[in-house]
Amino acid sequence: MRILLTILLLLAGVVGSAAADDAVQELERLGGRVERNDEGEIVAADLSGAAGVNAGLDLAAGLTRLQRLTLPARVDDAGLALLKPLKELQELDLRPQYTLTATGLAQLRSLSGLKALRLPPQTQDGGLEFLRVLPRLERLDLSRCSQLTNAGLRELAGLAALRSLSLAEVRGLTDLGWRELAKLTTLESLDLSRTSINDDGLPLLRPLSKLHSLNLAGTKIRGEGLVYLAEMNSLQSLDLEQTKLRPDTVPVLAKLMSLRSLVLPAGMTTAAVSPLQSVSRLEVLSVCDSELDDVGLACVASLRELRKLQLNGARISDAGLAHLSHLTELEDLNLTGTGVTDAGLVHLKPLVKLVRLSLNGSSITLSGVVRLFVRDQRRSLSEALRALGVAVFDEQGRIVSIDVAGTDFGDEEMQHVAPLTTLKELHLAATKVTDAGMIHVKPLIHLERLYVAKCNITDAGLAHVAGLPRLRAINLYGTKMTTAGLEHLAGLEELRLLSVTDVKLKPAMVDQLKQKLPRLTVSDYTPE
Repeated sequence: MRILLTILLLLAGVVGSAAADDAVQELERLGGRVERNDEGEIVAADLSGAAGVNAGLDLAAGLTRLQRLTLPARVDDAGLALLKPLKELQELDLRPQYTLTATGLAQLRSLSGLKALRLPPQTQDGGLEFLRVLPRLERLDLSRCSQLTNAGLRELAGLAALRSLSLAEVRGLTDLGWRELAKLTTLESLDLSRTSINDDGLPLLRPLSKLHSLNLAGTKIRGEGLVYLAEMNSLQSLDLEQTKLRPDTVPVLAKLMSLRSLVLPAGMTTAAVSPLQSVSRLEVLSVCDSELDDVGLACVASLRELRKLQLNGARISDAGLAHLSHLTELEDLNLTGTGVTDAGLVHLKPLVKLVRLSLNGSSITLSGVVRLFVRDQRRSLSEALRALGVAVFDEQGRIVSIDVAGTDFGDEEMQHVAPLTTLKELHLAATKVTDAGMIHVKPLIHLERLYVAKCNITDAGLAHVAGLPRLRAINLYGTKMTTAGLEHLAGLEELRLLSVTDVKLKPAMVDQLKQKLPRLTVSDYTPE
């Protein structure tokens, strides 16, 4: 009897496995994808590419070991009912589903294993009743659920495992609602950005002693209530961006010795920021559009663990940058709209961990940054361009595109392009590149698109393009090439597009080139 039972169980496993494989094949046909764990079990499914209402949900319901499910673009209440068998589902995002009602959301009460849930913006108070029976829920996102009121927050009272809650842009809450929040003493992360909370509401949050992260961006906080936040010894991240915070109320935040990240609103002064130098564990500090000057920057520079520093709009100079030379852990620096120039970059030489540098609206040039990275820090051009956000990298981390159009990028910088042999696209339009710099294009054998419009390039520079076997498009608009330069393009068998607007060429020679390259399209040119 035991042997027979074993055989039946084995057969059932084989049949179940075959059914699962069939379901996966059909899901993939619909545009879905699945993910397996090390044991070969299907633990995740992505149906975002499946078209149609509830597309693929009937098939996904048979994959009972699913832990994560990305829904198709359109799901209705009937679709949610199909998810009942997925008892092990841990994460579900319903944000894009604008047709779901409270009736549909009630179907989720069977998913007792849920740990992370994001609800759609039309959710109302009554639609939260099912949360009572989700004892494992740790992360709940109710952001943009603008119809929620204080009554809805009462439905969260039984979520004993809740660690993260977002109520961003839920503006219908009052002090009664904050009192309900205060009962969720397991909370470690709370997002109240763009809600109606003000200084009077802050003392009501005092019971949340485990809070690590608090987002108050875009609220009515003016500063009087910060004294209550200063009592939250566990607080590590505080966001006060776009509030009406008075500078004179900020120094009390220096009591938050565990603080790692602080975002302050516009209008901060050196007097407001200087006391924060005692918060020695700060790793992120944002002081945008402030009155912070070089003296204040000296105080900021004492925060030796800083990894990200946002100073856009600050009143600092090249001399002030000298204070930053001690911040050797810095990875992200924003100097947008400041008065610093290339001369100040010399002070950043010790910051060899920089991976992002924002400079819009400053007088710092691209060539200045390249000198900092390549000459002073002995790093690569690709690292400099990545930091400036003008390069694209593939999944393997190889550089595939550079766009420095309209900058002072010139022949000196071009010499560092030659080693970047994985490049597929190079935008040099309206730069300072000349024939001398074009020689460094020759090693780029994978290059497919080259844009050198409005550059001081002649036929001599164009000769260096002749050996690029994969080139499909080249833009020579406004250059100094002549008809003679067309011969350098004749061997480019993959060339499909030649843009030569405002270039004088002989029509007969253009036709001859098109005969050699029958798939080539030539843009408007000026007949010679």
